[in-house]
Amino acid sequence: MSLDNIKKRTRVSEQSPANEKYFVEEMLNKEISHINMASEIEEKINTINRSTVVLIPQFSYLHNYLRMKYIWYYKWHFNRRFILIHCLILFCYAIALVIFFIVNLK
Repeated sequence: MSLDNIKKRTRVSEQSPANEKYFVEEMLNKEISHINMASEIEEKINTINRSTVVLIPQFSYLHNYLRMKYIWYYKWHFNRRFILIHCLILFCYAIALVIFFIVNLK
């Protein structure tokens, strides 16, 4: 341990209680801000990870190609509800297909 480190430690211990309290509060605020930044980064990582998931594995190559080629396709999959919207579109398509076949069978 160097002499400078020892001097720094003794200076901290010689501080008044008010200064130590201020120092501790400042360190606590810094720690809270770092935790908030880490949680924001983690949320971004989770969003990117969610956007790469494909329900049908055979479409993963096409999905990755379209994500790299078109920025709107890339951003669309950052939407939290894109899976729900895809399912609603598929459901509407299936209903329309059933109605089309029922009408044409008559």
